[in-house]
Amino acid sequence: MADKGVSDAKYSLYATREFTGIAESQAIQYLIEAANEGSPLAQEKLAILYSQGKFWGKDLNVAHQWMEKSAQSGNPNAMKNMAIEYFNGLGVVQNNETGFYWLEKYFKAAGRNFYDWSFLGDAYETGRGTPINLVKAYMCYDLEGTAGIEEKSRIASKMTADQRAEGLQLSADWQRMNHVYTMQSLGLTRQQDGSYR
Repeated sequence: MADKGVSDAKYSLYATREFTGIAESQAIQYLIEAANEGSPLAQEKLAILYSQGKFWGKDLNVAHQWMEKSAQSGNPNAMKNMAIEYFNGLGVVQNNETGFYWLEKYFKAAGRNFYDWSFLGDAYETGRGTPINLVKAYMCYDLEGTAGIEEKSRIASKMTADQRAEGLQLSADWQRMNHVYTMQSLGLTRQQDGSYR
């Protein structure tokens, strides 16, 4: 399939090189070809290799260019990496607004597979690239489940009872729409042995 120009097959040959015995130089060539042909996974992997300085010199600018191509192709993980790059100025000029733009795109693209609630909640809580919105931050921290209890407690005193209730409603709506539920929403509490009842 790779010989017939199927870019996903070329990426697979790179990804499975250790098992298939393909020479690393040939595997890298397959990866580069797949990335140039528009494979989002190959583009993301190429970006990571450039950011690590593996096979070539470390080049965060080139890494960013490949990561952006992958994100624009609809790869949610690349969108997350774009947010991190812009928030931290990795290979680009630091820009919180653009960082939040990519974080929000990541949230929407990932759908029910979004798990970076603390990342999104912190942006809403601190106003990083977006206006402060404690209701949405509270929603995010609630969607973290037990991991978000301290974060919810930290911002609760800055919110009215109505705002907290709205945040919990947004959380419940998201869970219902995506068929993903936290233990608390199911009425379960964490026990000392780590189980939920």
